[in-house]
Amino acid sequence: MSTRSLVVGAESTVARYVHSDGYPEHMVPALKLMIKRDGIKVILANNWSSIGANPQPNLNNRDLFIKSDYYAADAEYVYEIDESTIKSFVVTGEGLVMIEEVNV
Repeated sequence: MSTRSLVVGAESTVARYVHSDGYPEHMVPALKLMIKRDGIKVILANNWSSIGANPQPNLNNRDLFIKSDYYAADAEYVYEIDESTIKSFVVTGEGLVMIEEVNV
């Protein structure tokens, strides 16, 4: 089963869906790469099958998720990004719990 996640801009009210490889060990380096290479606007313009060196947009899934509606996405992790930081959260029954914050 894929580990689903959401990526949201720090100033955004909607989140983008990422279908697979949502673990922080993969997503934080992949997001760093994409932020430096493509910018956050590209990341926040699509839902994704996967993110990384060869990102694959998910053209069949055009759902946007309201920033607070993490449960509807069945996401396990949420990544809040801006040009300089990535904040990683795990989704729990109590809400979001921050795992780490790293500089890009």
